[in-house]
Amino acid sequence: MSDQGVLNFRGLGASEAEDFIRAVNRIALAANKSNDSSWKADLASTAFSGEALRWFRSLSPKIQNDWDALQDALLERYAPEQSLPDYSDKDSDSTTPNPAPAAAVEHLPAVFVVSRTPGSMEGYIKVISDFRTAYVGRELNKAGILGTTSTLTDALRVRVTPDSNPHNIETLVSTSYRM
Repeated sequence: MSDQGVLNFRGLGASEAEDFIRAVNRIALAANKSNDSSWKADLASTAFSGEALRWFRSLSPKIQNDWDALQDALLERYAPEQSLPDYSDKDSDSTTPNPAPAAAVEHLPAVFVVSRTPGSMEGYIKVISDFRTAYVGRELNKAGILGTTSTLTDALRVRVTPDSNPHNIETLVSTSYRM
């Protein structure tokens, strides 16, 4: 969390994120700035390093400069690991995909960005529904359909080129199947 009193956030998980939020709030209270959201956001912005810094830089300026919004983003990004049910039915012999719960259809997948290069972004496709949050998996079930996973280790990494029309999504994982 800190090196000799220096505020630091590396993005190691939920516990570090919660400790970081408390530390920023305690420092702001001691500086008589507890009601100054912009001041707290500025303080926090100096503490990001490693993967957390890349994530922070991918946020919109509105989130970067508003401590309340930044806290929400931190708690969402560094949520505790949960064991999520897997609806992908990897062992199914059916050629018909199992439908997702009805509410899940209302939500569109979002790319969880890990890195940016000029003209493209790399990351994972995050699927958010009323029932669960997961990532598109890199394994096909017997029906030939990509399933979902709750861990980034088993998620399909992609590169998105937003400048193209339609947006190109390229897979970055070497796999034994064809898409």
